[in-house]
Amino acid sequence: MALSEDGRQLAFVAGDSTGSTLIWVRALDEAEPRALQGTEGATCPFWSPDGHSLGFFAEGKLKRIDVTGGPPQVLADSPFGLGGAWSRDGIILFSPDNPSSIMRVAASGGAPAPTTGLSKSEPRTGHSWPAFLPDGRHFLYASFAISEAVTPLDGIYVGAIDRKQNARLLLPAAQNAVYARPGRLVFWREGALWAQPFDERHLRMTGEAVRVADHVTIDPELGCGLFSASQTATLAYQQGGSPQLSELAWVDRAGKTIATIAAPALYYSPRLSHDGRRVAVDRSDPVSGQCDIWIFDLARGVSDRITFDPANESSPDWSADDSRVFWVSSVGAKGGGDIHSKSVSGAGHEETVFASDGWAMPLDCSRDGKFLVFAAEDSAAGTVADLRLLSLGDLRASTWLATPFDERNARFSPDGRWIAYQSDESGRPEVYVQRFPQGGDRWRVSTVGGTSPLWRGDGHELFYLSQDRRVMSVAFRTKPTVEIGAPAPLFQTDQRTTMPVTQYDVTADGQRFVINRMLRAQVPTMITLDQNWSPNQ
Repeated sequence: MALSEDGRQLAFVAGDSTGSTLIWVRALDEAEPRALQGTEGATCPFWSPDGHSLGFFAEGKLKRIDVTGGPPQVLADSPFGLGGAWSRDGIILFSPDNPSSIMRVAASGGAPAPTTGLSKSEPRTGHSWPAFLPDGRHFLYASFAISEAVTPLDGIYVGAIDRKQNARLLLPAAQNAVYARPGRLVFWREGALWAQPFDERHLRMTGEAVRVADHVTIDPELGCGLFSASQTATLAYQQGGSPQLSELAWVDRAGKTIATIAAPALYYSPRLSHDGRRVAVDRSDPVSGQCDIWIFDLARGVSDRITFDPANESSPDWSADDSRVFWVSSVGAKGGGDIHSKSVSGAGHEETVFASDGWAMPLDCSRDGKFLVFAAEDSAAGTVADLRLLSLGDLRASTWLATPFDERNARFSPDGRWIAYQSDESGRPEVYVQRFPQGGDRWRVSTVGGTSPLWRGDGHELFYLSQDRRVMSVAFRTKPTVEIGAPAPLFQTDQRTTMPVTQYDVTADGQRFVINRMLRAQVPTMITLDQNWSPNQ
């Protein structure tokens, strides 16, 4: 949620009657909120200083939109936005990915540039949740180690937009913070909302922190407490448990629920084994937010946890013979994550099969067991991911597809002759199919946006996710020539969408789907609005 600077409008993300997630705006002198069309799939809204526009993240982009209506404008790439802030000088600060430095871009768009520097001594640290201070030059941001538990260096820092001053730690272990007049920082820490006096001139904390509200909700996926403050003594916050619980559900081609696989939790990236007997998934700890890899035996109804480090381990992928699982791990990584692997039988130890200076995420193994395709981002490459290949015989990596655009979520066809993947080269994510291994010939599969392609077991049908979260079906034929059918919708999903990874899978016969389905709250989600707020109340 986000309060406008004058405290007269509240923007928040919520679902509509169709299951689409949009930004809604509620003027405080009006009875009902209104949805902003064009913000489907949005996260993390933030206001322009004049209250006329909103910045937000959707479809792997940083965007802005006029709150009176009209289409959104794309400002910059942002695969997984973690907060933004808009200055009176027309500068937007944002965190485009995890991990990333804080980037700056003109509110009219342009080339982003880093505003914070990631520590060379702590390269696994990411910066997020920028918030301007009143002078428009200094700003707050959160800094956290990606591959460790909470460290003494984690917390809220103050930096300068011209980077002439060294960043200074203000609030250890706080998740996110904003400035509120007169001279206070409001922040989330240890389940509560706090306020503490702040000296704007000398950029330091003074006095004691005061607890404002207990049980304030944290979003473990985004790493932020759910609250906002205006500069007119208005405070908004949400209380209660995490809103991000999901369930792993079996559904048929019409979207009808067949069964659920496990109790609700913080699930991400479900992946069926090739024989259809198991599903690997990463499950997040609700307190630390860190993920571990779990495997569910679908026939016996039991689960096994196969990673135990307090660091983050996510995005599992099966080997061709289902004997091993690959995943991205921040354990000991120089950057955001390396590729690790382990036998699912329990024999042998976890091993690093590819180390990266940036991050590397396993996507799919070829059916002959020779290659692993993965998405990789170098530390110097900004926010653009390329597709690379890891030879599983000698563990040598090579580039398969490198462009100025962002390519992710690749899948080998069952016969190994094609790779389906998503790219944003058209200005929005679309699904493409390209020959493998030689590349070259390529066909676009989706027509009006698409992500997360999957193959049916015989290679004659492709599935992907549309912009409004419908599972789409496309016929695919290669003989005598390549023929791609028109996309046809199968069913609407309510799957998790904020992370740019695949959140569903399909059986080899194409008849059943595992959906990482968000759970709707059993009671309406309430936002508390406190006007004429004072931390001394």
